[in-house]
Amino acid sequence: MKLHRSEYVAICQQCAKSSFDKKKGIICLLTNEPADFDEKCNDFTADEKAIKRAQRVDAYMNDSDRDSFDSVDSTHRSTLKSGIAFMAIGYPLLVIGNSIGLIMLISILLVIVGKIFVIIAFVGKINEDKKRGINNTRPSGEFHSDEEIY
Repeated sequence: MKLHRSEYVAICQQCAKSSFDKKKGIICLLTNEPADFDEKCNDFTADEKAIKRAQRVDAYMNDSDRDSFDSVDSTHRSTLKSGIAFMAIGYPLLVIGNSIGLIMLISILLVIVGKIFVIIAFVGKINEDKKRGINNTRPSGEFHSDEEIY
């Protein structure tokens, strides 16, 4: 019984003997053609990196908390943008007011509120990352290996 193309792709993506062709898609390196086997490929050789990568993608896609954390990240981003906007308005008003000999209370308040928003955004993001078990602190100069990323 022949498989559907998506089933071939799922199998071949995890095979060390597969490649990608712009015109044909995923192909077998032995035949240079798309897969055409019945239920099981006799030449299949597992590609451990590809299998681990697929498992991580599946785990991420099945993570029920992912959507709630994505919305938390966007909340912190919005708070940060608001803080920067307040400061972007407050500092020029402060400079203009100071240059004409006025101390404008509104400009001082805008700058203070902006700084508070920025601090709230960063502290909130750090606390959420701690809850999720993410450690964003690394010694300087340390790079991720390919194994960590993929």
